[in-house]
Amino acid sequence: MRIAKRKWRAQNSPRMKAIQRAQEQIQQGNLWQAKDILSGCLSNYSFSPELYCAYGELLLRMGDLREAGRFLFLSGAREPNYLEAITIFLSQFENANKNNLYSAFPSRARLAKLSDYPAAVADELKKRGFEDIIRHSSAPPSPKRFRDKVKAGCLAFFIIVIVILIGIGLIQLIGLGGRTLFQWIGGNH
Repeated sequence: MRIAKRKWRAQNSPRMKAIQRAQEQIQQGNLWQAKDILSGCLSNYSFSPELYCAYGELLLRMGDLREAGRFLFLSGAREPNYLEAITIFLSQFENANKNNLYSAFPSRARLAKLSDYPAAVADELKKRGFEDIIRHSSAPPSPKRFRDKVKAGCLAFFIIVIVILIGIGLIQLIGLGGRTLFQWIGGNH
């Protein structure tokens, strides 16, 4: 029962409804409207292999092989009719730094760990030298790195508070010492 509910929710999710709306537009011959629907989903929703596959298929149908290859590659789908587009996309990074490939991913597809990608994508990225934790300036921080940054931030805040309190104490001590000195000098005259 639990699995059936989960499947039903996935089919009725806003993302899946958008894919269905786009498919209806494609059937009516409105490819550009379908593209608008799907591209809006790409920027509004987290990484979804189904969404990337639907967008890649649409771009393939529209004749944009390089862009179709980018999205079909990220979807993890490896249908025979997708391979030419995927090859065209990946060929532009054959002699480039591996980070150039990662930078070509849409921001929502720049995941922190290879295990977050579909298996076919993770395998290809491993072949290209990526490690399980992706170290790139535009990768989201891994949970451990995030915790380390929070710890460092808390420590820095604590040190700043201590320095401020010591500074206030020193100012008060100097002020008290100055008053005492002036009283002492004023009392002797």
